[in-house]
Amino acid sequence: MAPHAEDKTEKPSQQEVRTKIHRNKARKGAHHIGNSLAHTRFGNGWLVGVIVVAAIASLFSAPFFNSGLRYAARSFLELHDDPAVKQEHTSMEQTNATVAQPSQGLTADYVCKHGYSIRILNQDPLVLYLKDFLQEGEAEHIMALAEPHLYRSPVGHQNGYSEHRTSYTASLQRAQTSIIRCVEERAAHFVDTPLDSVEMLQVIRYEAGQQYKIHRDYITEDILETDYWGQYGQRYASFLVYLQEPEGGGNTTFFDVGLSIPPRKNDGIFWLNVTPEGLEDKRTNHAGEPILAGQKWAINIWPHKWTEHFRQTFRWKGWASNQPAPTRYYATDNAAPTYT
Repeated sequence: MAPHAEDKTEKPSQQEVRTKIHRNKARKGAHHIGNSLAHTRFGNGWLVGVIVVAAIASLFSAPFFNSGLRYAARSFLELHDDPAVKQEHTSMEQTNATVAQPSQGLTADYVCKHGYSIRILNQDPLVLYLKDFLQEGEAEHIMALAEPHLYRSPVGHQNGYSEHRTSYTASLQRAQTSIIRCVEERAAHFVDTPLDSVEMLQVIRYEAGQQYKIHRDYITEDILETDYWGQYGQRYASFLVYLQEPEGGGNTTFFDVGLSIPPRKNDGIFWLNVTPEGLEDKRTNHAGEPILAGQKWAINIWPHKWTEHFRQTFRWKGWASNQPAPTRYYATDNAAPTYT
């Protein structure tokens, strides 16, 4: 039998294979982080876009953050003219029209889109300004849904009440309407986090004289390890999106960073609550300044993430000892959360 002809085809190196895999991951994930780092309209032009990507790539280089975020950020310059990414981004924005009820502040020609611009307010800790994060009509829709269900805002994980926080709150059901689902997906796409790992939208209303004094959004380690809230994992980032701006006051102030941001309807702020190692970043403690006149409405959106450390040490007494700690938080309409 004649010997097989020698295969002289040059095989790719392991590094080339890894690069190709990473590039494919980036190609699929590049539209995340701010409605596609590859195609988002950056507030101060292309150069600011590069700075945003560099900042995010640096912060997301640690194992705590999703690898898809790292690949997308690092591949921005290479992929920003890639036709395949452009096509994927375009198809993501084109969704079915939703027939809306006029009482909820929408029109019948509403279409879910994810288009907004980004501006860096601070690099470390990362704080971003999201211009036009909400589409026209979405704010009115959310306020109309929430208003009948507002109650005094609790403070902390034990649902206590305090003069430290004097606003009113309502939580909207997961995908309560198609518009709510659109906003939820917009936030999930931004951080490349599964939708079921993002808390239900929390609507807040501040009236004249009301405020939320300096506080944290992240969950402290003792609570993560021993309390009911620990089963959801860390609130590693925050979105604060404004539904209605007051006539005066109501700034969101980060004292350690030196930022005081006035509320503007349809705009939002995004920041990371933890360091690249997944530790609480106390520099992100912030306050909702007192309202001087009018009302301020906003929504809080919190993505969650587990770390291996907390998964191993989680010991809340309400969790059966023979069950593994959950990896994701699931919330559905008219159903108790379930965990996997």
